This record gives sequence, C-alpha cells and structure tokens, in this order.
Amino acid sequence: MPRIQIPERKDLSKEGQAAWDSYLASRGKMATNFKAFAYSGVLMERLADLGAYLRFQGPLPQDLRETAIIVTARHMDAHFVWTAHAPAAKREGVKEEVISAIQRRRTIPESATGAQKAVVRFAQSLLTKHDVEDGLFEEVKGYVGVQGLIDLSMLIGYYVTVGLTSNALGIQAEPGSKPTLDG
Repeated sequence: MPRIQIPERKDLSKEGQAAWDSYLASRGKMATNFKAFAYSGVLMERLADLGAYLRFQGPLPQDLRETAIIVTARHMDAHFVWTAHAPAAKREGVKEEVISAIQRRRTIPESATGAQKAVVRFAQSLLTKHDVEDGLFEEVKGYVGVQGLIDLSMLIGYYVTVGLTSNALGIQAEPGSKPTLDG
C-alpha cells in the first residue's frame, strides 16, 4: 500500500501538472509511481525525459532493454518495476524461462541469446560490484556498440532510481494489480 496519497492532476502544483501532461503525452497513460513523483514536478519531468529516451529512442534492442530492466528490478526488489516490465520483456522476445531464472536468481538458461546473457552479466556486475571487468565490457560493446553500452549503463541507473523511489513510497503495483515479484 502506498505510503503517500497518490495524487490526481488537479492536486498538484503548476510544475507537477506540467510534468504530468508531458509524461501523459509521451506515454499515453500515467503510471502510478510517476503520479506520485509529480509531487516534485520539475524532478519528475527531467526523470521522465531521461526515461523516454532510454526506453523508446536509444539504440538498444528492446529485448536487451527489458532484460536489463528486469535484472535491475530483481536486484533492487523493485516490485513496481518488475510487475510492469516482466510482461514487457516477454512481449519483446525474452523467453519465459529466462525471465523466471532472473526472478529466481538462477543461472540464465541456454535458450537466452548471447546478447541477453551478456546483458544479464553486465547488469549484475554493475549492480553488485559497481563496475564491470574489461572482458565483459568488450563483449557487451561487441553486441551494442559504444553508444549502446553507455545507454545500457544509464538505463540500469535510471531503473535503480525509479525502483528505489517506488519502494520508498510503498508503490508496488498499479491499483487493482498484485506485485508479481516473488521473494
């Protein structure tokens, strides 16, 4: 249950309303966590702009984006992010057994693509060691290029921010949905 009241647009400052409108225009609907983030309108708008680029405009293939997002959600125990993005990962071609392995913190099955496996290892290393080894860096660069590697690193950091803030606010899923991230 959220720790704060989730606002409606009318409850927000001018900056919050502007951020709400910008987010809605770019995505078509308001996510509950971003409704709450709109209490800090300027911050939310800047965060949403970064998210729009990372999710919809950058060079990363969608399956690799969603793979990195769910690895980050799992690592941060970010229920809202997991619940929103595990189905998106499946829609983008990440196999169910790969999603399940990430959720259960198991070895990634051979059915994952080489790029997906590399992205999982990259995200896990960045999240646990706060760095990646040179060989892994080069492997991921071979799949996504330099710009893709930078975008991937930023994507992971972005979802750490979104996940932790959602967790702090007690927002685990959209109203009427249950969190799907198990233990």
